[in-house]
Amino acid sequence: QYADAIEQLDDMLALNQLPGIVHLELAWNYAMNKDYPRTLVKIRLVEEKYPAAFNAHIGSVGFMYGFAGKRAQALEILQGMHVRAAEGYLDKFHFAMVHAGLGNTDDVFRWLDQAIDERSPNVIWPWPFLQGIYQDPRYKKFLKKACCNRA
Repeated sequence: QYADAIEQLDDMLALNQLPGIVHLELAWNYAMNKDYPRTLVKIRLVEEKYPAAFNAHIGSVGFMYGFAGKRAQALEILQGMHVRAAEGYLDKFHFAMVHAGLGNTDDVFRWLDQAIDERSPNVIWPWPFLQGIYQDPRYKKFLKKACCNRA
């Protein structure tokens, strides 16, 4: 399914529709396909040419860096996110995303819990990055709290 999505996203680029977002979606699909060189090329392209899209989807970028084995870059993104959060609002869900890419399961759940508490709309989507925690017993508790607002 990721290969089909990549083909459709390439078609969207040809139409010049929201290129920053489309490049990020391509990066995401490359990452899920474990095509890390292409993932990294797309991330760098978005950072250079579409900084608004890069900053709006900073959690996804951090996830992809971590997932692609670029731990130092993911940690750098995470550090920048902490600075942004101290200066103003940043959805806690973004922190969970980066920690998922780094494989920090305990931190993923800690940040997901905070995202639920702040009523992040992102917690209701079936994000692919959460697949790595589906078997964790805490995931069922997370779903209950996210969907029903109870633990």
